[in-house]
Amino acid sequence: MEWHTSLKDDNSFFDKIDIDLFGINLGILGVDYCGKSVLYNFILTHKLVHGIDSTSTRQKQEKIKIEFHGSKEIIRIRNFFDVGGQRSLYQFKKKTFNQSYCIIYVVRSDLILDIGGTQDNDVIRKYRAALKLDFANISQWQRDLNFWQINSFSKLIIVGNYFGEIDNEETVSHYLSNQKNYHRYFRNRFTDITGGLYFPKTEIKWVTGTLVSQTLATELVHGILKSLISQET
Repeated sequence: MEWHTSLKDDNSFFDKIDIDLFGINLGILGVDYCGKSVLYNFILTHKLVHGIDSTSTRQKQEKIKIEFHGSKEIIRIRNFFDVGGQRSLYQFKKKTFNQSYCIIYVVRSDLILDIGGTQDNDVIRKYRAALKLDFANISQWQRDLNFWQINSFSKLIIVGNYFGEIDNEETVSHYLSNQKNYHRYFRNRFTDITGGLYFPKTEIKWVTGTLVSQTLATELVHGILKSLISQET
């Protein structure tokens, strides 16, 4: 599955008159240095650029259309928000949550599964504490939502991004594909660390992968986009 991303053309007459009539609001959140901004940029540009500076506050891209080759499926995004992961940006995170139909939450799987990458216990402890705090906040924000809010939060996509130090595509791909219980283990550990997920009337999707290479990042985005368009039955 290949996807094509069309962004707003400020010079287009039709884009100027199509003012927020169609599309969902989509937000991407995560603790700082989880690969969130790299993923955000990759979805928009198809270019994998590592070393992107952390988002200082909040940025957004308006009017995005994502099409799939060989399919009539189209994702229309009214606003796509990327919010910095710092604790001080609480109000920006809350605002984004309140405005979004779907939240993509990016998690460093290497820091919750104790595999590869960072072995610094202090880094791991601080990361897990920040993760737990984020989801305590998200749970509270959902309880505070009014049912009549436009684009009210309805879907949560939790993305396990393997962020280890291994930079060889073949090695990482082999590692992930040979972990038979990797996906289930990630879900269980995430749930343990955050204290459980209770989001009534919210569809929760799980996607695991890595942004270590163009090929593997593409696979990860495919999983995210499939989760975005799928519906529970």
